[in-house]
Amino acid sequence: MYSILITGGTGLVGKHLSLLLQSKGYHVRILSRKYSKKTNIFYWNVNKNYIDLNAFKNVDYIIHLAGAGIANKRWSKSRKKELINSRVKTTNFLYKTVKELNHPLKGFIAASGIGFYGA
Repeated sequence: MYSILITGGTGLVGKHLSLLLQSKGYHVRILSRKYSKKTNIFYWNVNKNYIDLNAFKNVDYIIHLAGAGIANKRWSKSRKKELINSRVKTTNFLYKTVKELNHPLKGFIAASGIGFYGA
């Protein structure tokens, strides 16, 4: 079965996606901004240009969900800039890392904004 690396995998959508993929037999790895003792969670810090390269071992696909929450704050000019930068910077960092590793991905899926709106 395929191995999938998820950024934002500890967030609301990422947690559910991770569980769903695991239930279907996929091997799931998660990039997180928080350190974890779990063997499938790897630390990264985009602002410090750090990523645990072990996260990429045998990964076939990347699902990129990380980014500032779209519904967390009002959309001021500075907030819009933060939303864009949080996605562009992380996507560029992932691209650069995969390219430097010469890692043969089968696919890359990026979500530009994910929000949950209750009724």
